[in-house]
Parts: sequence; structure tokens; C-alpha cells
Amino acid sequence: MGEVINFPHSGSAKTTLSTVDEKLSRDDIARLEAIRDNVEALLDMVAGVRRDPEAVAYAAARFGIMRMFHLHGRAAAMGFANRCIETAEIATDLSRSRFSSEAIPSHGLNLITLFTRSQSCI
Repeated sequence: MGEVINFPHSGSAKTTLSTVDEKLSRDDIARLEAIRDNVEALLDMVAGVRRDPEAVAYAAARFGIMRMFHLHGRAAAMGFANRCIETAEIATDLSRSRFSSEAIPSHGLNLITLFTRSQSCI
């Protein structure tokens, strides 16, 4: 999917996961990227076999959000889901801007993220 690019959150919206981000080694990052890519490939395959990408997306989201809640609590799980949506919006804006001469819309972020380590969408 994308490479690891981190962006700071505006204001004081940092979560407890942001400190974990700074402690990841290159090997940890490579491992997490491989897991992310493998899970996405598996989900794409199941969505194709079942011919129901929406049901697969809901099932995967439900599993992920519930697991994040149990591991890290409500605030971290909700923050993670919100950052995933922000990342998807940014990716959509980027793909649209490739075909137009308009500037990339500002989302109040310093760097654009297609994938970020533990603090955002894996």
C-alpha cells in the first residue's frame, strides 16, 4: 500500500500510542508493514471470493475496532478509527489532485500519511 510517513496531530489530540511510535525499530516497522500488506491481500482475496467487499470490510472493521478497544481502551480505538478515516480522505484528495492543477487541500496536517506506525492506520 504505502510507505511509513508520520504526521503530527494538531493540538493536544495525542494518544498513548504515539509514544510507542518513537520506539519502533526498522525491523519492527518492516514486520508491521508486512503484516498490514498480508492482511490487506487476504481481505481482498476473501472479498473477491465471496463477491461481497462490503461485508468483508464490516467484518474486518468490527474485528479490528473491538480488538483495539480490548487492548488499548475506547479513546485509543476511536482515535485510531478517526485517523484511518482521515488517511482515506487524504489519499482520496491526493488521487483527485493528480488529475487537476488544484493544490492539495489542507487538513491541518504537516505531512500526508498513507500509512503510519502504531499511532495511526496500519
